[in-house]
Amino acid sequence: MSYEKLATIAKLLYERTESDTIKWVETEKKDVFQTSFPHSSVRIEEVQNKHNDDETDIRITVINDEGSVVEQFTDEDITDLLPKAYQKMGLTLNKARRSALGVDTALDEIIEGLTENSFLDDDLPF
Repeated sequence: MSYEKLATIAKLLYERTESDTIKWVETEKKDVFQTSFPHSSVRIEEVQNKHNDDETDIRITVINDEGSVVEQFTDEDITDLLPKAYQKMGLTLNKARRSALGVDTALDEIIEGLTENSFLDDDLPF
């Protein structure tokens, strides 16, 4: 296994997700998010740590164009090659979730609705 390539994938996913240059979508599995490329896809999710039931890891899965899992790794696998691997992969997962679920769009809509309507009137009795 080429851990250097895996660390590079995790780093680039983090950078591209932070800059909003890749699109994440929901998958058929709860709390698993995916981004696709011409001949492969990448999924990201939180999983139970295999050594400690009180901890979690972030797992990235690479899937080929036939739908087969060709590689899978967690932050633990690349922690020596990617400083703060758990934090960076966790931030990637969180931003992927927010993007796929449309969190920012929903929040913007609520703010707009609250701002445009009389919800903020000074005449409210409380």
